[in-house]
Amino acid sequence: MLSVIYSSARTRITDLDPYLFGDSLEIVRSSSYPDSLKKIRKNNRPSAKRVRAAQDLGDFFMERHTDSAFIYWNIAKDEATALGLDDEAMRIRMKIDSRMQFIGMGADGYTDFKTIDPSGFSPELKRAYYLAASEMYHNLSLKYPDSKQKNRLISKTVEAIDSLIPYYSADNPIHSYLYAYRSLITGNKSIAAASLAEILPSLTHRPSHYIYALYMLAEFYKDNPNRRDDYLSYLSQAAIASLRKGVINPSITAELGRELYINGDRKRGARCINLAFSASDNELGIYHMRNTSEYAPMLAGGDNRELMMRNVASAFLLLVIAALCIFLIDSRRMARKQAVAHNKTIADLKAETTELRTECRSYLSLAFLALEGLKDLNRYAHRKLTAGQAKDLFKDLEQGTFMQSQTDRFFEELDSLFLKSEPDFLNKLNSLLQPEQRLELMPGNRMSPELRIAALMHHGITDSSRIASVLGLSLNTVYTYRNRLKGRAIDRSTFEAELANI
Repeated sequence: MLSVIYSSARTRITDLDPYLFGDSLEIVRSSSYPDSLKKIRKNNRPSAKRVRAAQDLGDFFMERHTDSAFIYWNIAKDEATALGLDDEAMRIRMKIDSRMQFIGMGADGYTDFKTIDPSGFSPELKRAYYLAASEMYHNLSLKYPDSKQKNRLISKTVEAIDSLIPYYSADNPIHSYLYAYRSLITGNKSIAAASLAEILPSLTHRPSHYIYALYMLAEFYKDNPNRRDDYLSYLSQAAIASLRKGVINPSITAELGRELYINGDRKRGARCINLAFSASDNELGIYHMRNTSEYAPMLAGGDNRELMMRNVASAFLLLVIAALCIFLIDSRRMARKQAVAHNKTIADLKAETTELRTECRSYLSLAFLALEGLKDLNRYAHRKLTAGQAKDLFKDLEQGTFMQSQTDRFFEELDSLFLKSEPDFLNKLNSLLQPEQRLELMPGNRMSPELRIAALMHHGITDSSRIASVLGLSLNTVYTYRNRLKGRAIDRSTFEAELANI
């Protein structure tokens, strides 16, 4: 059955290849459309045109980066209010309220929306009101399981749709689309599917409606073993239509990847799932992965050993970075001490040698700790895989709890070693900082990330990328901490040189 499904959808499936294996997605996503809107805002004084450009930017970013969408919508609302464009400001306000669920502020949007009185609105503004109401109640209902609260929100969604439908003529595809969606959420799935299939061609020039209609049709046929070909066809069309917009819908893309993988097309399937995961991690649009553990065995092409090896390789890379850091710190310290040793007595040299041996043992202890962590990871992964718990293993690794515990042990030992080796470092560092801006140790004599960065810079490790890798921080975070350190300094221009010469 599955091979038949794949054959019937092959022409659609192959349309994915330029986006999965070529550069078509990058080309689409580098569209000049948002830049043209920003140019309009830059080249025009406050006007209705600038307000419209900000609204369009918000609409563009809603599927790509939710925070950016709300920033532009709020800018548009404030500018419309300042220009006296009251209807436009109200329209934007209602749009914001209806989508606040996507930034975790659904209750705030609902509270604000209830204060709006549409009785004096123009017909066009009333249409916008009922559209916002239907979207708001629908979006709020998504976070609830089956319950009285969910049913109440669905009822309000239906009421808003019933009020919205008369604002569209019978020959308008949105009129039929609203009826189909109303049928879907009230349980009349067969009627909804028939309506959507009928109006689907007329929605092609409305990409967002078209994609959602395709996905609803795919979901309708999903559990029907006799219509698997229709399910895969609609699902692939939805994924392709979304990618043509430059939007990765993780739910659709991952689901399609799973079906392809199960069907034997493992290369495309794994690539779809990886693409979905990358979008879910890196983008903050309205789409996100709600369930990731079921895709775990497919990410590594179904080879659990390969999955384990990838994670072990990642852990080993961290070990190598840590060992390199230790080596660089130790080498710099030893070089400084060798320069001083020429002016010391034999007794002083013996004492210094004893100290260096102690420190070397400490560094070896730190390296052994990292090695033990790697062995623990290997044993843990082997135990899980032997027990057939690959999904649980991937979930644990994805959440990072195991790696976090190993990282905490490593930094606890590193902090202790450094402070024992250079007990005066904090005082000397603070002597370079403004009195009210001086640093302190955290409870338990632990160093803060900012203090660790200063310690690494003191030992000559100034590459922000390397610092970020060693400390497990993002590059932007390292830049922020370094700038903050400079901002605390008495003399910003000489701070890094003085830090290195402590």
